[in-house]
Amino acid sequence: MTATQKSQAENSTTDNDISTLWYTRCAVPTASSLAFQQSWLQESFAAIDISLESVRASEDEAVRASHYDNSLRNQFREGGNVPAIWAKSIGQPTVVVGITWVEEFQAIVTRADSTLADIADLRGRNLGLPKHEGELVDHSRASALHGFITTLKIAGIAADDVNFVDIAAPRLNIRENPATGVLSGSDDNRRSVLQALDSGEIDAAYIKGPGAIKNIRKHGLKVLFEISAHPDPLAHVNNAVPRPITADRDLVAQRPDLVARYLAVLLRTGYWAAQNPAQALELVAHETRSTTEDAAAAYGHELHNRLIPSLDANVVAGLEHQKNFLFEWGFLPEDFDFAEWIVYGPLQQARLLLASEDESEITLKAAS
Repeated sequence: MTATQKSQAENSTTDNDISTLWYTRCAVPTASSLAFQQSWLQESFAAIDISLESVRASEDEAVRASHYDNSLRNQFREGGNVPAIWAKSIGQPTVVVGITWVEEFQAIVTRADSTLADIADLRGRNLGLPKHEGELVDHSRASALHGFITTLKIAGIAADDVNFVDIAAPRLNIRENPATGVLSGSDDNRRSVLQALDSGEIDAAYIKGPGAIKNIRKHGLKVLFEISAHPDPLAHVNNAVPRPITADRDLVAQRPDLVARYLAVLLRTGYWAAQNPAQALELVAHETRSTTEDAAAAYGHELHNRLIPSLDANVVAGLEHQKNFLFEWGFLPEDFDFAEWIVYGPLQQARLLLASEDESEITLKAAS
């Protein structure tokens, strides 16, 4: 029996007895990553004799694939929205129980010696799109395309007036070291796309995050347009903005107490980050394998205030905007009822849970 089959056999019981929960995260700023690094999630569930297992630390490739396809039951996921939306599109019974909106540096860049001076010059040019063969869903390709489409619309250029060039990229492979919790491996297209840019195969590339800050400095890249600086927040929407927290619908229905417990830890972590910005930045830099300087430049001076899960109308609208883009551009096999995907009860219960605890001033703020 594989680890996947074992998990489903143990946790798909008709009663509500659960001994194992799964969680997964991306190597980006999330409340889950900060809580995990400080053992707050693990300790919370150990206190009620439930094992919290990491999807990405598993030796079983089928288990690790659940980061993308949500094939494991009783799983929580916080990270990029493309896999989460895609998993819902293929029929996985997930619900969104929280969302964070962490701003992230996103830009369209070209070579330092390029004749391109403005995004208006992109008309007729070659724009690079990474293509990862064998992936369940190519979130890096979706990210690059969305960044370009947003930019072209702002410049008044139709998508048919540019040439999208496929750039072969290595398969995405993020693993978590079970001993240290460190995420490592290839999770983006930076090297392949930047090589194509340097060779002249493409004229412009989409880059993001601390790696973008580093590569602009390292390669002397010219920033044609900083998407993340645009005044319309919907222009910032991409795989990393906003980030949903998903859980299995059956788990929400059958064990709402466990979902509320998980979210309560994330809320507490978000409020801790708001009061401890320097420590939060250090944890984010560690999670993203970057320096604190590059992490600060990539995620902005409000990073520490952006890690509190919510389901406010603006973050929900941003996630729906991304779903609509992915369906329009063929990344989803089926459309789905977006409003039905959002479930508000667990986060409300988590806030009440925190408010009932007499732990600290930070805890009490969660009910406000």
